[in-house]
Amino acid sequence: MGVSDDRSYSARLFGPFTVLRGDRPLGTAGAAPGLTAARTLLKWFLIHPGVRFSPEELAEVIAPGRSNPRNRLNRTLHYLRDYLEPDREGRPSTFIHNTDSGYRFDPAERWQVDYWQARLLIIKARQTRSRGDVDNAIHQLETLAQMDAMVFLPEDIYDDAFAETRAAHESACHEARLTLLNLYLTTQRLPQALAGGLALLDQDPYDESAAEAVAVAHALGGNRIAAIQSLLEFRARLTDDMRIRPSDDLLRLEHQLRSGAPIRTAPDGRPQRG
Repeated sequence: MGVSDDRSYSARLFGPFTVLRGDRPLGTAGAAPGLTAARTLLKWFLIHPGVRFSPEELAEVIAPGRSNPRNRLNRTLHYLRDYLEPDREGRPSTFIHNTDSGYRFDPAERWQVDYWQARLLIIKARQTRSRGDVDNAIHQLETLAQMDAMVFLPEDIYDDAFAETRAAHESACHEARLTLLNLYLTTQRLPQALAGGLALLDQDPYDESAAEAVAVAHALGGNRIAAIQSLLEFRARLTDDMRIRPSDDLLRLEHQLRSGAPIRTAPDGRPQRG
């Protein structure tokens, strides 16, 4: 039997931080804890469900380098417990547990968090693709890209507490976008491949994989001139800005395009060499 709406919680870490109980915002401070330290601590717990942290570790998360960190942590934990369950009336928290001289957040099968969904989409897309179900893999990766467009923890971009998590997330999403790009090419979804490659180049103008995908999309669409021009612009950007040359693979692709040799994609969406 499922959990009733008034006992279920959801949180959004992409875009404005939002916490709902059932379908209603929790609390009165913009659907997220009004106390800055509590917001930070709740995000930390939601990113690391089930992981035990020592008081010292949690104090460093919410008050790095501050005096009396344990007092601040105790106040924050009390506030957060009451925020999540304002009707608990002194009962132990359902979600925040003391254990072995530390603290652990237990979702108790009552939470849905978009960050968890994003991580699951990456795993599912990999499994779906390995089974040969390309259409579903594309759908899963497109869903992930739409979520990531909302920006992960936007109010904490400069918070060192989340730097490692953000870096890992951005790396995983970048790889997922490249995979999606290659699947677009493999399935001849050329407008999507071109748009996706250009979007990646907007994020990182020196991304060779994105530059390659843009050129291949142009070429497969019958516009070799645009394909060559895109590679020339990319090569100039590398030379002028970075003082480096493109990879041998990219130079071979440019030679293929100039020579009129057919451009075909391998099963992974990359152009076949030679």
